[in-house]
Formats: sequence, structure tokens, C-alpha cells
Amino acid sequence: MSKVSRLVVLLICLAFFQVSAQEAWIYVLHRDVGKVTVIDPERRQLKVQIPLSGEVPTGIFPAPSGKYLFVTFKNSAIVSVIDTETIREEATLRIDTGPPGSIVFSPLGERTYITHPGSNEISLFFRKKLELSLQERFQAGDSGTPIVLNRRGTRLYRNHRGGLAIIYGKTKEIIEEIKHPYGPAIWAFAPDFRFLWGTGLEGDAVVIVDESRARIVDVLRTSVKPHVPVFSPDGRHAFFLEKTGTSVIVVETRTRKISESISLPETVESIAVDETGVLWIIGTETDSVYALDFPSGKVLRRIGLSGPAQAVKFIELKTGEGFACF
Repeated sequence: MSKVSRLVVLLICLAFFQVSAQEAWIYVLHRDVGKVTVIDPERRQLKVQIPLSGEVPTGIFPAPSGKYLFVTFKNSAIVSVIDTETIREEATLRIDTGPPGSIVFSPLGERTYITHPGSNEISLFFRKKLELSLQERFQAGDSGTPIVLNRRGTRLYRNHRGGLAIIYGKTKEIIEEIKHPYGPAIWAFAPDFRFLWGTGLEGDAVVIVDESRARIVDVLRTSVKPHVPVFSPDGRHAFFLEKTGTSVIVVETRTRKISESISLPETVESIAVDETGVLWIIGTETDSVYALDFPSGKVLRRIGLSGPAQAVKFIELKTGEGFACF
């Protein structure tokens, strides 16, 4: 696809996004049972449970428009695809390159990158409707670690030799390495895609990288759990689950300073934030989902679950998007 064609598709997608109705749900991935619980964040109540074809799910990965969610399973080379408009499992895809570890999509969704446990191989698939066509397999970065893409999808970022590798999308080669002494990290872009935030797994630190300059601009020393950072809708706050899982550390993204710590009602496994800024957390002691007010930390609602859960995601669906927006 030419640069002009990509620009046209992007403009069409943006136009659809601006005029389309918006729907948003909280998705809770259960630990040992193949199902996803869907919660209405506005009414703060259970909506439906989606049974999945696979067993023992391990991760849930939203496509760019929120139209589809990909769910991976332990030691299984299949992926369940949930349609967020119909709120059901729409397809089960077999991944010929082996069990997926993590999944990430290009900005328009036409490319799908899949990592694999125990291997540094990355599988690149092209998507046509709900079919994935293998295009390339290449090796880069540390085995089994997830990857993230920049705003345009031209660069991939992955842990490499205790630091962070920048991989050029066209050549699939590492073009630069960012070294730091805090060990491997789990990385996520802030909403404006300017800075890449990583939670240090060994050094109990948050490492902040300037994407355009490819260098570390700040390191926050704190006790945080190895968990993907979650950002407020306006991008002004980053939330990190503290190492013991009993509090959430809040960082002001502009000053890069820890502003406060929110105590949690019980030990927590995963956190998310919805479009209104409400925090959603998974309690491991009572198999519950909590809605918490930010910044007071007041519990707005507790919803009981039918068994343990491992991940919570806020997904916003923009209906009416073109197929390329995925």
C-alpha cells in the first residue's frame, strides 16, 4: 500500500471515528476458565459472559478500533476473536507458527505481530477480514517478551540484553539499543505516543524513554509490580500497581513525579481506567471487580465474579469503522 493510499485510509478511519456512536465496556479475563465477563462501566453492572473455545486464557489484546479482541491460551496455538459489537466470540484462528505469547497490531490493523513463549521469534501476519496470512518470521530482542509499536507502526520496541531495542519495521533489524541498569521491563506508550514508559522488573523503577530522541529522560525509583502502566484518558496521570498489589502509585506525567498512593480494598491482580477516569481493579481475595473513584480511592461499586480473574481491560468501540481500521 502506497503512502498516499495509507493516508487516505487513515483519513477515512478518522472521519468514521468522529461521526460514529461510541460504546465502551470493561472486559474481565478469567484465569482458569475459557470465558470473558463484560461489565457496563456507566451503570457499573454485569452485562454478559462470553464463553471461549479455548481453555486457560493468558492474555487479551484489543485491535486498534476496539472492534475485535484477541484472546490467547496457555500452550495453545489458537486465538479466540471477540466481536465487541455483537459481544460474542466471532472466530477461532489457528496460529501455524506456534502458541502466541502476546499480540500487537499496526495502527490501521492490517498487520498483526505475534510473539511466542520461549523464543525471540516474531511472526508477522497480514489480515483480511478475520483471516491471518503469515507474511514473515524474524528474530529480534529477548525471548518471550512482548513488543510495542510507535504511532505510525514504523518501529518496534522490545527488551534486549537488559535494555530496550528499537527495531526498524521495514528491515526487521535492530537499529538502536537503549541501555539501562534496571533489567527487563514491560513497556507502554503514553496516549500521545511521545514517551515510552517501562516498569523495571529488577530495579523497582519506572524508566521513561523519549521516543523521538531514543534516549532515557527520567527514572523513577519506586516499588512497583511488573505490570503495564495504565494512563488516564487525558494522559496526565500514569497508574502503577505497587509490588504487593495493595496500592496504586499515581505519577503526574508532566512533572514525572509520584503524586500519591491509593490504598486498595484487597490485593489486586490487574488495573484499568475507563473514559471517565474511574479505576477498575481485580481483587484476588474475593474474586471481585471494583470501581474506584480517582483521586479519592473511594469504592464506587464491587461486582462479584464467578471465579478468579487475571486481567481487566477498558475497551472503547467506535462503530461504523471501515474494514482497514480493524
